[in-house]
Amino acid sequence: MNEKLTAQPEPHQPEYHTDIPVGEILRRARVHYNQSLMEVESNLRIRSIQIQAIEEGDFAKMPGRVYAIGFVRSYSEYLGLDGDKMVGLFKEQYNAFGNRPALSFPSTMAESKLPNPYVIMGALVGGILFIAFWSLFMLPDHQREPIPVVPEQLTQSTLPVIELTENVVSDAMTPEPQPVVLEPVTPSNQVELVISENSWTDIRNAKGDIILRQILKPGEKYVVPAGEEGKGLIMSTGNAGGITVFIDGKKIGVLGQGAQVKRKIPLEAALLKEYLSNL
Repeated sequence: MNEKLTAQPEPHQPEYHTDIPVGEILRRARVHYNQSLMEVESNLRIRSIQIQAIEEGDFAKMPGRVYAIGFVRSYSEYLGLDGDKMVGLFKEQYNAFGNRPALSFPSTMAESKLPNPYVIMGALVGGILFIAFWSLFMLPDHQREPIPVVPEQLTQSTLPVIELTENVVSDAMTPEPQPVVLEPVTPSNQVELVISENSWTDIRNAKGDIILRQILKPGEKYVVPAGEEGKGLIMSTGNAGGITVFIDGKKIGVLGQGAQVKRKIPLEAALLKEYLSNL
């Protein structure tokens, strides 16, 4: 670097800025997905007290800047938000908290005589009026608080390809049994992921594009596309024990243990069989 240069470079500006605290954005997204703090703790293996500190912006209770940044990134991606943007906002707000000047005010000397009785009476009346106003206009009416929309710039589009199957046939529509002719069936290597527990899931193609990113719930099923569309797909999940693999309708196994985080799981039939055999 040329030592003669005296001009200082302009500070790096974040790609996106908002006055909404990072913790409030995360709280709104969690409520939107109807997730409790304990469910997030179970899926991410982050203590609920630390998640609550992040949501409330209580930097003093966080485990340290480096760990807090990692927690914010994991929590943001778990909720389908842009992890890089959320970390950038968090760093900005964290640094502002650390650079906040400590204010000290001079203490007043205790006076030897009591205040004027009229002053005391006025303060009491004002306090009563304030409490009455608060009770009438400020207390909640026990209705569900509407959830504000998370800023559009922080959301990522998801392409839900969840297939929920349900076969309902009434007795009146059941046809007469017909002779069944069995023909040889050629295996198609059709991969199906059946969800038994809440599982945060991220599926990407060979280019790294997001195919699916959301929380899959018990009873839902994801069918891996056949042919060229399904080649190169990989999956990451926050609860490997909640996902069971079926290939051509036959149960192959479970992706891992309960609440176990797994990354870069291949979804092609042959590679997935090999992956499960090595668990």
